[in-house]
Amino acid sequence: MQRKPPRTNHQLLTVDELTEILEENAMPSASFYALLSLATTIATFGLLGNNTATIIGAMIVAPLMNPIVSLSYAIITVRQKLLKQSTFTLLTGIVSVIAIAFFLCELVSARVVGSEIVARTTPNLIDLGVAIASGSAAGLALSNRNISSALPGVAIAVALVPPLCVVGIGLSLGSDAVVSFTLNSRLNQNLDVASGAFLLFLTNLAGIIISAGIVFIVERYGILRKSLIGLLIAFLIVILLSVPLNNRLQEFLLTNRIFKQITQFGTIYARERDWVKQVDTKDVFVNRQKDKIAVFLTIVAPEGVIAPEDVEKLEKFLTEKNQKPVVLEIQVFPFEVYRSQP
Repeated sequence: MQRKPPRTNHQLLTVDELTEILEENAMPSASFYALLSLATTIATFGLLGNNTATIIGAMIVAPLMNPIVSLSYAIITVRQKLLKQSTFTLLTGIVSVIAIAFFLCELVSARVVGSEIVARTTPNLIDLGVAIASGSAAGLALSNRNISSALPGVAIAVALVPPLCVVGIGLSLGSDAVVSFTLNSRLNQNLDVASGAFLLFLTNLAGIIISAGIVFIVERYGILRKSLIGLLIAFLIVILLSVPLNNRLQEFLLTNRIFKQITQFGTIYARERDWVKQVDTKDVFVNRQKDKIAVFLTIVAPEGVIAPEDVEKLEKFLTEKNQKPVVLEIQVFPFEVYRSQP
């Protein structure tokens, strides 16, 4: 006999209906791996070519969200068979994506990475927030008959395959990666492609499992008491991930603040030195240390116009604004201006 829906809302699937869908989604089928391989190929070439539209297309095609949501459902409903099946599908899918991306990167012999790859190497707490919201949306979309069309949007919001592709690309590149869009050599020196991208994937994974699980519990598909151990483990993983994510967030906010202060200084200083208007800031690299803030600034400016006292003024300005000693190093790429005679 078919079970009643967990709520009186007729838009919700019954327990049997949702279980059947998620068991099918967790199956390690040939179609799953074929679709995942194609999505990986699209995403990898999109990342290597720095093509945003191609990467978005791969997000829509990729089926990796299916076993993750099934795993979340298995945890909160304590279904051992579904738990093993979804875990196996997920782990083999992860390995497949990384291996294919590694092979494709080796085949192309790319050694220069663009902004799309670099953007996936520095996750922070904002990414965790996106993953939690996306996991909640996925849980709602799968359990409600009238909003299942939202799933492609969820797949775009939380990228799962692209970060894993970046892991494979990072393993292929090793320490030879060169950033194509920056003049700052320090970014190349500090770029850790594989580990940063894998941290982003783990962040998305943990956020989706917890939030989708909570949605299923609220909709009365699972029993909180029985699923408590699984959810506590997931919460513990999120807490552990939150430490490096918070550090990355603080670095991100500090860099933005320093850049804003440099722009503010330029606006004020331009009243005294007209050449400041010709300066173009290319890169700002900030390194927060225990007793100071190290700022490495790359700019393009007219040849010979910047004097040591200009650097000291900016350094003093940043120190006052941040109420902490700032050590400033400026790398200048000079240029000359030629004008035709009237």
